[in-house]
Amino acid sequence: MYKRLVDEVPGARFGKVNIDEVAGMRLAIETGAIEDGIPNVRAYMTQGDRRGMLVWSGEDAPSFADLRTALLTKVPKDANIKLAKPDL
Repeated sequence: MYKRLVDEVPGARFGKVNIDEVAGMRLAIETGAIEDGIPNVRAYMTQGDRRGMLVWSGEDAPSFADLRTALLTKVPKDANIKLAKPDL
């Protein structure tokens, strides 16, 4: 699902962090992911952004459509994100 979302946003990338590893836990604490809840999805708008913006968190994984909507709703309009029409 994440790859499909990234495919719709030119220049976007997807990464996964394992909090069972020391470096992953350190990154999760630094970015606020631990505070916001695990698992979660964050959007980073600029290089060097260490916190990102929370797009989604929770036990139940969102559907592609829900994640897409959350991304479009929460990311600033001036971020210039353009997603293709979903084929739901």
